[in-house]
Amino acid sequence: MTHLKKEIKTNVRKRAHWTCAGCGTKFAPKNHDLLTVHHTIKPINGEHLIPLCHDCHVKAEKEEQKLKGSKSR
Repeated sequence: MTHLKKEIKTNVRKRAHWTCAGCGTKFAPKNHDLLTVHHTIKPINGEHLIPLCHDCHVKAEKEEQKLKGSKSR
């Protein structure tokens, strides 16, 4: 998900009021690069693109890898 257009990423962050969808930490718009736009397997509040802080992004990636691994068995 590294090739999303900058405009899409900005819109996702704005929609969430610059808040991490995982832990609820709020960020200033000038620190937008601290919020990664993550593509979820299952929609959250009807959305597949959500902003996550670094820690929550790492957790989400690990959880999705577990889900992918269990489906391939």
